[in-house]
Amino acid sequence: MNDSGIKIEVHLIQNFAPSNLNRDDTGQPKSTTFGDFRRARIPSQCSKKSVRDLWRKNGQLTVG
Repeated sequence: MNDSGIKIEVHLIQNFAPSNLNRDDTGQPKSTTFGDFRRARIPSQCSKKSVRDLWRKNGQLTVG
């Protein structure tokens, strides 16, 4: 393998509809301030399930 010492780091922000995808123990939507804007917090398992569903749909994930 040719290791040229190049490192690429990617940071992405993904927009979601303003629904309450994640709530705290009082039933309020979880949120945080990011880039001077109030944003909803999305749990990591939500993103992981979306990826698994896509893999299943494309035949890249087999359960067995």
